[in-house]
Amino acid sequence: FDWRDKDGKAYIGTPRNQGNCGSCYAFGATAAAEGAYNVAANKYDDQVADFSESYIAFCLGSMSAYSSHFGGCNGADYEYQELQALCDIGTVDESYFPYVDSESQSCPSAATNAPKTQFTSWHRVTCNDIDAIKTAIMTYGVVDAAVYVTTAFQNYTGGIYTDSYTTCSSS
Repeated sequence: FDWRDKDGKAYIGTPRNQGNCGSCYAFGATAAAEGAYNVAANKYDDQVADFSESYIAFCLGSMSAYSSHFGGCNGADYEYQELQALCDIGTVDESYFPYVDSESQSCPSAATNAPKTQFTSWHRVTCNDIDAIKTAIMTYGVVDAAVYVTTAFQNYTGGIYTDSYTTCSSS
């Protein structure tokens, strides 16, 4: 199942590159938000939403409610508070705060004052439940998943990646 070609329509945009900034959490949350929004609003092809990864990383991540969970290029914990922030505050379109691979950014007033797209809720899929993950993708769009990055993963260059570290927490 591929939201890039569902009945000849693309419900998600093109993949983006986070560069050398540890903002993967913002990219995952943004992709999930865009996917869910586009599926729910029946937006596809050149009408798909393009939300700002930088807004999550540098605006929401600088707020005291979230700064201990994620922020800037410093990564995130595994509590998915970036998804909760999309429900509490919302996000803005990419045009208000375009992504730049740089650690020293602050939240511009254009992003702070921009109209927000706010989400009602987010949900966890039971850990290692492949059928539930597939159902979530087919029903709601893109899912956000965290990967515990080991040295082996950092040295990955191509092919099928396998790792012995396969535990996860559903909490």
